[in-house]
Amino acid sequence: MGMPMLGAGHGFGLGVAVVIDPEKASASRPCGGGLGSVGWPGGFGGWWRADPEDDSVMIFLSHSIVELDQLARGYGLGVFIAINEFQALASQVVVNL
Repeated sequence: MGMPMLGAGHGFGLGVAVVIDPEKASASRPCGGGLGSVGWPGGFGGWWRADPEDDSVMIFLSHSIVELDQLARGYGLGVFIAINEFQALASQVVVNL
């Protein structure tokens, strides 16, 4: 669909996204986190991240299965907005603990 699977600052290993450049990863934010963080960047609503730098685990699950033609028209893409908002809010809570 013309979009990269992983954002800048991420690698891919053992079936998960791995943060190899935290500065770039936090800007692109599919999974984000500190160096060595692992996660799955979602797609159909299953997003998670484990960050060894702050000993946190975040999980976001939603049901967002749509047909391919619906996805091409933008249906279901709101889950990515929700994931980004969840990650930003949850990261603030972890930092403030």
